Amino acid sequence: MRSLQHLCDDLNDHPFIRRLADLLSSDAECYLVGGAIRDLLLDRPCNDFDFVTPFDPSFLAQTLARQLRGTWFYLDRKRCQSRLLIALHGQKICCDFGMFRATSLTSDLLLRDFKINAMAMRIRKRMRTDGFWDPLSGFADLRASRLTICSENVLQNDPLRILKGLRHCHALHLHPACETVRRMREAVMRLGQVAAERKRKELGLLFGHGSPAEALTRLIKIEAAGKIFGSWIQEEEYATVVSNLEKFDRAVRAVCAGGDTPFFRKVLQEKYEEYMSRRAVLHLAVVLRRGPYPEADAERLINDLKLARNTARALRSYLRISSCRLMEAAGLTCGFRGRYWWVSSLGPDPVGGLVFLACLAWERCRKVALDVLALLEEYVCSEPLRDLVDGHWITRSLGIEAGPRVGEVLRVLRQEEIAGRVCSKEEAKAFLLTRYQKTD
Repeated sequence: MRSLQHLCDDLNDHPFIRRLADLLSSDAECYLVGGAIRDLLLDRPCNDFDFVTPFDPSFLAQTLARQLRGTWFYLDRKRCQSRLLIALHGQKICCDFGMFRATSLTSDLLLRDFKINAMAMRIRKRMRTDGFWDPLSGFADLRASRLTICSENVLQNDPLRILKGLRHCHALHLHPACETVRRMREAVMRLGQVAAERKRKELGLLFGHGSPAEALTRLIKIEAAGKIFGSWIQEEEYATVVSNLEKFDRAVRAVCAGGDTPFFRKVLQEKYEEYMSRRAVLHLAVVLRRGPYPEADAERLINDLKLARNTARALRSYLRISSCRLMEAAGLTCGFRGRYWWVSSLGPDPVGGLVFLACLAWERCRKVALDVLALLEEYVCSEPLRDLVDGHWITRSLGIEAGPRVGEVLRVLRQEEIAGRVCSKEEAKAFLLTRYQKTD
């Protein structure tokens, strides 16, 4: 936790803040508010700034955009809310501008979600500690690692703040105050009213970073886990679910810590859609696999969050992967082509499927897990393969009409390659001619 003087020094040295301060007259009121203050006090990287003013700040933001060659656009023209995106000294910076949501700065801060987000600093050419506004003692909460709501109705007014608050606890190592926990429980039933994309963002961040088992434990504590994943998560069940998630995440961390760390980290951080990384979807699958009807619960979650097609297909495929595939991986004796087709058979996201299998096996059989990870590297680093024969040859030589049957023939041929019985184009043609002359 840093001091207010350190905060002022950081802001005085920041090139964007300096440029903004130069545009303001000495009596103009412009305040940095919200998460940026919190993150700077915690010495966390911050490239996302929110500013509020008692006047329409649109012209101010537009002027900055012209000077810094940034992109400016309205978020809500009626409310005078706009956004500025710039690249400055190699960093991408996002700045939101808006008017007070109440009659004064203090009233505006009182309308915010958590006290740690209800602090402000007045922007001047030279910022001083006397420009710091903290009517709800957010600084004290931050120092005490405590999360407290700004008012008793704040979660009822916007239930998504329940998930946002848990994310703050998760990412910033905070503990929610007893009153905050009680208010979260009371507002849980309203989560169904929240827009799908907003819930998707918060769950993606909760399960894609930090400790997902800790995130699930917090959801259980406020009685939100059943609302999100299904009512099967009861008190007698959640300990096993949390334990499974802990084991899986330990394996994920071990995989990232060993071998080619940047490679595995990149694989896990790859996104299916905004905020939904492969790591997040894998963790969601681990939770759902414990339930009595995992595919039905997955469909409910997919619909509730309106997951993108790629995200939904990956989640479904992880749930369908059997641990028996580990024995198959250990028994592979084929060459590169056969291994490639075996990996491809894991579903629409073979890369995630391999990570899933490796992490399931990590604590029980390290050698098998490492063999699976070797398959992962080989698969990712290889060029897409072509089948040994194409559809034209199949229709011409086997007399099979173009259509789904051709695909079935190619799948049979790939199985032969996986078994190591076919290794060349000549062997492929001979096998198919013999097989389909007998059956057709």
